[in-house]
Amino acid sequence: MPNLLLYKASAGSGKTFTLVKEYLKIALQSPANYRRTLAVTFTNKAANEMKQRIVKALNELADVQYQNGSVIDILLPVLMAETGFSESEIRLKAAKILTSILHNYSDFAISTIDAFVFGIIRTFSRDLKLPFQFEVELDDNTIARIAIEMMLNEIGNDALITESVVDFARYKINTDENWNIERDLKNYARMLFKEEAYFYLKHNEGADSESFKKMNRTIVEFLHKFENELVTSSSKVLSLLDKQGITNDLLVGKSKGIFNYFTKLSKKDIFGAYELKSWAKLRDDGIWVSSKSSEALISPIQFELNSLFESQNNLFDSQLQKYAFYKLLAKNLHVFALTAQLGRIINEIKDENNLVHISEFNKRIAEVVSGSSVPYIYERIGEKYNNYLVDEFQDTSVLQWQNFLPLISNSLANNRMNLIVGDGKQAIYRFRSGEVEQFMNLPTIYNKPETPEFIDIENQLISEVSYNNLNMNFRSAKEIVAFNNDFFEFLEGKLGDFSKIYSGLRQEVKNLSQAGYLEFRFSEAKNAEANSNDYLAWILEIVHNQRADGYNWSDIAILVRANAKGDRIARFLTENGIPIVSSDSLLLASNMKVRLLIALFRYLTDNENITLQTEIIFYWQRLHPDLIEDDEFQNGHFFKPGERTMVNVETLEKFLGIPAGSLNVDEIIYLGVYDLAEYFIRLLGFNKPTDPYMVFLLDVIHTFQAKECVDLNDFLEYWDEFKKTASLKIPADLDAVKIMSIHKAKGLEFPVVIFPFADNSSVRLTKKEAWVDLTNENFDNIRSGIIPLTKDLKETHLAFLYDQEEAKSKLDMMNTLYVVMTRPTNRIYVLTKKADATKSSFTFQSFFTDFLATRNDFPGETNIYSIGDVSLAKNEKIVAVNVAEPPVFDFVTEDWRSKLIISPDPTSQWRDTKTELSIEWGNLVHHILSEIQYEDGVEAVFENYLREGTINSADLERLKSYYNQIIMHDELKDCFSSKAKIRNEAEIMTTDGHVYRPDRFVNFGDHAIILDYKTGSAHSSYLQQMKQYTSVVSQLEKMNVDAYLVYLNETITVVKC
Repeated sequence: MPNLLLYKASAGSGKTFTLVKEYLKIALQSPANYRRTLAVTFTNKAANEMKQRIVKALNELADVQYQNGSVIDILLPVLMAETGFSESEIRLKAAKILTSILHNYSDFAISTIDAFVFGIIRTFSRDLKLPFQFEVELDDNTIARIAIEMMLNEIGNDALITESVVDFARYKINTDENWNIERDLKNYARMLFKEEAYFYLKHNEGADSESFKKMNRTIVEFLHKFENELVTSSSKVLSLLDKQGITNDLLVGKSKGIFNYFTKLSKKDIFGAYELKSWAKLRDDGIWVSSKSSEALISPIQFELNSLFESQNNLFDSQLQKYAFYKLLAKNLHVFALTAQLGRIINEIKDENNLVHISEFNKRIAEVVSGSSVPYIYERIGEKYNNYLVDEFQDTSVLQWQNFLPLISNSLANNRMNLIVGDGKQAIYRFRSGEVEQFMNLPTIYNKPETPEFIDIENQLISEVSYNNLNMNFRSAKEIVAFNNDFFEFLEGKLGDFSKIYSGLRQEVKNLSQAGYLEFRFSEAKNAEANSNDYLAWILEIVHNQRADGYNWSDIAILVRANAKGDRIARFLTENGIPIVSSDSLLLASNMKVRLLIALFRYLTDNENITLQTEIIFYWQRLHPDLIEDDEFQNGHFFKPGERTMVNVETLEKFLGIPAGSLNVDEIIYLGVYDLAEYFIRLLGFNKPTDPYMVFLLDVIHTFQAKECVDLNDFLEYWDEFKKTASLKIPADLDAVKIMSIHKAKGLEFPVVIFPFADNSSVRLTKKEAWVDLTNENFDNIRSGIIPLTKDLKETHLAFLYDQEEAKSKLDMMNTLYVVMTRPTNRIYVLTKKADATKSSFTFQSFFTDFLATRNDFPGETNIYSIGDVSLAKNEKIVAVNVAEPPVFDFVTEDWRSKLIISPDPTSQWRDTKTELSIEWGNLVHHILSEIQYEDGVEAVFENYLREGTINSADLERLKSYYNQIIMHDELKDCFSSKAKIRNEAEIMTTDGHVYRPDRFVNFGDHAIILDYKTGSAHSSYLQQMKQYTSVVSQLEKMNVDAYLVYLNETITVVKC
């Protein structure tokens, strides 16, 4: 009997029911079996749902009071038929299993794949060479950003980094590309965390800096030689034509023909010339001059022209593919050369912070798995679990599956049942390394390592597999199921080799009495903004119509492909009084108050930037529309028509309605980012009433600040990356319209689905780069590299890579559409636009237009088309509920400094206050001076104390005056020179064990100076102490030593000892 059950489960086909059923069949064989069964899925939500469904089923099976319901009416008969147990036996066993689970819940092994792997990593951290008690880092952006900052700081110190970064910047400038190399470096650093990088970079482990330099020279020399040959021959052609008096209007095609071809080549526009039809025509028929010109014009030079042109043809035929390939390699070559340095810096960051990035889990295990049939770290786990159930297999990565295979193999070898469930039509996580081809190819192993162990496992899977299809739809109404059957069957042929994923997609309908409704609306607007306005107006109308038809707000889901679209919809509906809930779309960066705070942050770092002042004024005015009517504002108090001039700080403060001095940069720039945010929130009155955007912004700042010791510039740089995803989190159980991304909606169902912005201009590639094998290029130890996936790749020997990625991206796009169309139970509204017949047919709008045109009742000129009777698809059964408001808490924010009172030294009550303050000041100066090594480090020390709040700006000026008195003193001016070797508070131990510690020891090589700082009045003991210092140092260093007492009172007094 096969023990590897492979289920193909289309949307709504009872996949979770099947998983629960198979899990219970295993558990019912013995109450302890649940401890030995591991079920893994893709998300925490799916894992929790499976747990809840199993516990609910066990509870109802165990309790005889339950005599009906889905568990008793549907699941119980199936369990009886497939296990052979009677109803009483199943109920008794279920009670025992439930009791055991509740008392030993940690043994209830249902989790995500990542959580399971994390458990292995944590248990075997020492074996896998990971730090003990490491922290898991989920965000590759943060590590990449810090790594690039650290790497750029090494420019000037590290030769390879300096050379590579400079060459990269020069390359970007010479090719007229975006000069922002930091962004490219960050993107590359993030790529190093992905699985593809793991597979390919292993081949380059023997490469060093010299290898990359040699590779660079080889590529550059080839490109230059190829281009120079074409430039030289083309220049000769143009010169011959010019000497013969032949102008472009006498040649075939005139200025756009042959002449244009050679002109482009002479300017190194190789591909621009190669793509011209005139080049191919000249090669085919050999005609140079137009039909209206005389052949006699060209005959004196035709032999030489033909010879030059033939040499170009030969060059194209023999080396154009290599040229195109090397051009693509050159785009990332300078960044690629930094791989080892980036890897080293990233490891330093992780080691220093005790971090392990989540992407490392599978890589670490893979290194062990590839070495033996049953790796030692799996031996105990293999004994613990007998059965494995894998859900959402189509989203599993190659490494995840290959790491799991030894466990499944071990289970199959012991005649245990294992289950795999997936649906290639719902594979939408390829950007996270999910690989649908694994599911397509089962039971064979996709990208199988050619080792005896994996070959044996593959043969084992083939011998044990049993195929099962779940084709009954339990979710959607018959009209929706019927439409999807026909629609995706119609589109199946557009997927080429991947069309087999959609073969056999047709589903039967379980609930024939349930009525469904589909509506398609086509915008005829001429531009994107007008389209968006149509969509927004339609959404509002449709949402109100659902309420009128008996649906709650929470029954409605608006699904979008991009968070930016969701954010716009969320703001529009909120402005129109519609309650909404979204984990993706309420972006913090879209809130005017948040934007104003960020603009104020930037202003503090660059308070002479007129653009930032303009932003502040603009956002404040948007928050206070009444300012438009303000006479002072209208009279150009800030900006006069036709000119942009800076306003002073006082005017800006007056405009914002805040006290004078509130924007004193010198005073507030040294506040921590969190304190600074609270300061502005209080100052601008954003804390009353409580604004959730302010609370969540503070949470973002606190989370970031807790991880890193940062200043304002660090946070602003982080914000520029994080703002694209930072959003307001609202409880999902509110009665409110749901707005979410299609990816978040996967696995969910909704009574009503609205799909706006159902249009696109073309197929966008999911992946922008590809790793390639360089073994045949003979680049020494560099056997793999990375190239951009652009259409230029079609001119190389790797053209198949572009075609492959385009085909996969089309599948990603089709699968996204499938997920949307299969979410509704009752109604779906598709908001798209009329398809443009002159553009790509692989667009959502073309899909809908082309398919609906095949229906007999579709009038092509209509803007609204519906299927089903909307009056029958009402939801009379649902009881309307009141809109639940999220709890609102008082937003308490105060300046903690005003609440912090430091108890004074009791003795100060009877001391002379003026004298005591003077001594305290002297002690502070003493402490600061002890941190100053050389003169060029003075400013940094002062600014650090200012930033920490130990001193204020007035103290800073006084300190500078003090320091100047010291360095200008005739006896002391050399004591801060970089020419001397300086030690502050260095301990000196004599032969009899006594320890002396002068404040400053300055060694000039042939003589030395000792300084000691004192406060208050002179004392004879000070002189005696200095004599001891001098004596000890003279004996140890064998040189002349001068000693000075420096009294730090109101004025500096220097006494030579």
